[in-house]
Amino acid sequence: GGFFSRKALADAKGRFAYDGLQPGLYEVSAVQDDSTIFLFPGASPGSSAEVYLKLGRQENVKLVVPDQN
Repeated sequence: GGFFSRKALADAKGRFAYDGLQPGLYEVSAVQDDSTIFLFPGASPGSSAEVYLKLGRQENVKLVVPDQN
């Protein structure tokens, strides 16, 4: 393994897909067009989450937009 970075655009429901990823542990982070960083509840520090991908399986990760107060 090694480090690599990929970007994907999500649809209106936040769904996105990558082709060609091998099964394994990936770190995911999300940023809105205006550079708002989404938060992954329960993740530390909260701006990224680790996701373990398996062949033929769809994974869901919950995101929240922080208050802009």
